[in-house]
Amino acid sequence: MLGIYADLFGELHDQGVGYCAYKSLNHLAEDLDGARGDLDLLVAERDLTCFHAIAKRVGFFLASAHEPY
Repeated sequence: MLGIYADLFGELHDQGVGYCAYKSLNHLAEDLDGARGDLDLLVAERDLTCFHAIAKRVGFFLASAHEPY
C-alpha cells in the first residue's frame, strides 16, 4: 500500500470518519499499491469537512472545487 493511502486511512480511522471504498474492489490491492488507477471512496456527509482536512494534511490536494481528489 502506498504510504499516502496508509496515512489517509489511518487518520480517517483515528478520527472516526465514516467511509467506504467502492467500485472495482476486485483490483483494490493493485490500486492501493499504485499499480492501476485511483480509489473511489464514499464519505459520510457529516464527516466531509473532517475528510477534507485529513486529505489535505496527509498530502492530497483538491484540483477543483467541483472535482474529486
